[in-house]
Amino acid sequence: MKKLVYLLGFIGAVIFALGVTSKLLSWPWGNELFIVGFLVLLLIFIPLFAFDKYKVANSGILYERLKIILGGTSAVIVGISGIFKIMHLQGAAILLILGTSVFVLGFLPLFFYSLYKKSIT
Repeated sequence: MKKLVYLLGFIGAVIFALGVTSKLLSWPWGNELFIVGFLVLLLIFIPLFAFDKYKVANSGILYERLKIILGGTSAVIVGISGIFKIMHLQGAAILLILGTSVFVLGFLPLFFYSLYKKSIT
């Protein structure tokens, strides 16, 4: 499972990088490569990576699992808002505010709490 997840992440990153390069140099298929690579990373790699980390996380510690869920959710929401911004669709600002709020109010407190707990022990 891990090999497949990391392979999908690598493929998505390569397609995304080719799309960015093609878009900057005004080559054909730049937009398509950019969006496909971004969607592979956003909708396939990040959820699978978060699910893998969720399985490996300490089963008795709720805040570790909640941290992974909130981090993955905020990454996907902010990524979708980026796609909306690039494509000039409505609702991009609302998605960006929602994703950032989940990150700041959910993920970051749990992240720093887990760092604090690990420094004590």
